[in-house]
Amino acid sequence: IGAATPFIFGFIGLASMYVIFFVDHPPLAELDAEALAIGSPLPHWSIAAVNYVGFNLMVAVSMAVVIGGQMFNPRLAGRGGFLGGVILSLMMAISTITLFLAVREVGHDDLPMLSLIVHIHPVLGHIMAVVIYAMIFNTALGMFYALARRLSASRPEHFYRYYVGTVAVGFVLSFAGFKNLIGWIYPLLGYMGLLLIAVMTFAWVRRYKQIAQEADRRLRLVDLWRAGRENEPAGDAQ
Repeated sequence: IGAATPFIFGFIGLASMYVIFFVDHPPLAELDAEALAIGSPLPHWSIAAVNYVGFNLMVAVSMAVVIGGQMFNPRLAGRGGFLGGVILSLMMAISTITLFLAVREVGHDDLPMLSLIVHIHPVLGHIMAVVIYAMIFNTALGMFYALARRLSASRPEHFYRYYVGTVAVGFVLSFAGFKNLIGWIYPLLGYMGLLLIAVMTFAWVRRYKQIAQEADRRLRLVDLWRAGRENEPAGDAQ
């Protein structure tokens, strides 16, 4: 996923430049009317925005816990999470503005950003399709693996049975169509993510003292390690 992400950033930037400089834009009122005509599974844009926050947390929390848990320095983990959130917010803002300006051309497509890239050049569209497929495949592979591990926690010998079964179910559901699936799965995951935010916030408030003490201990250990490295002779450090 990490290897494919820079390509997605590049394609989003390319699509935004194409829409801004090479696509004729009707008045904003007309764009707004066409965007509203597409419809949404959620009743209001504000609810959709909050729901999307929960969705992003829900799909990222498993990997974030693993990566964050490997960071011994809590400050670095916090800075990394903050920086990742800023980058994601910027990319989402760029994508939203781009798709809004091009809603007349790609508003009813299942993958509107991919359609924009195809408008630029079909070859670029094929490349982006491969990148999207790689990201979806890697994401699904990791999630099915984690799900199978949880389902087979009490009976590890049945892991492969659960793994193949969940992948088969996901494969069958994929024929429902990407647009149909995200119409009800994304909002559901979003609400689950909001519930997770509430649970995590409650746990953080309840155990704030223990968390602060653990963070302080880790920071002191990091300082001691750095001091030891600085005091080591050059030959020993190597």
